[in-house]
Amino acid sequence: MSDQPGEITRLLLRVKDGDPEAESALFDFLYRDLKRIAAAQMRGANDRNRGLSPSDLVHDVYVSVRVNGALAYDWRNRRQFIAVMAKAIRLLLIDLARRDSAQKRQHAEQPLGGLQVQVYAPLSVEDRLILEEAITELRHKKPRYGEIIDAHFFCGESQEQTAESIGVSRETVVRDIKFIKAWLGARLAAGRSSPDSKKHQNS
Repeated sequence: MSDQPGEITRLLLRVKDGDPEAESALFDFLYRDLKRIAAAQMRGANDRNRGLSPSDLVHDVYVSVRVNGALAYDWRNRRQFIAVMAKAIRLLLIDLARRDSAQKRQHAEQPLGGLQVQVYAPLSVEDRLILEEAITELRHKKPRYGEIIDAHFFCGESQEQTAESIGVSRETVVRDIKFIKAWLGARLAAGRSSPDSKKHQNS
């Protein structure tokens, strides 16, 4: 990960003020991190059939989050920026995989961001959608859970780094990670056993 979070935050503030040079510098600073995240989310996916590389994915997502030629967003810090980009990457992969699934009438096996190693792998398109909805529900349930998912699972921060970045103890992070994994596992199992899910899988 980039080792200058203070500089990243300053660049984000300049980007928020409409500084195009700051936007270019920000992308240069974080490109390696974003490419690593994209590669992790593509691992086990069938994207090689489209000739899609992590670099392609990063550039496509970067363009997609820009509005009227600028990164129009209320940016606060590096972790928030990475989290927004990571979610955009996940949603783009889901959309691409869903198109393939509809065209080929089969499930495309894909991971869900940083969770593919630490929670579940591999995951079908339907599993990805189930977990994406479950993660959204967790964010509403307790915002801290969302912060931990962003920092630890999707941005790759250690438990200690996550605790420091969101302002809680490491023990709290460890406890929450266990809960998050168990809760998402239960939601995934429930989603897989639902009538609608079974009907789609058998179609």
